[in-house]
Amino acid sequence: MTESEKLAYLIVLGERVKSIRKARKLSQDDLAGKALITTRELAKIEKGETNTTILVLYKLADVLMCEVKDFV
Repeated sequence: MTESEKLAYLIVLGERVKSIRKARKLSQDDLAGKALITTRELAKIEKGETNTTILVLYKLADVLMCEVKDFV
């Protein structure tokens, strides 16, 4: 897998997290607080700027009332 392919996956993941967050009418601050991560970390995930952990994805999915598979 090339670096550009990896980046594309991160961008898609971030866009999906953001889309679900907005559908649930949560701000970044609200979601980050409930998932026990920083707002900055969430912003980086939504922009595809970080390769986050599976544990963080499970926390986000729990708060967003979805499954991790919904992010990919």
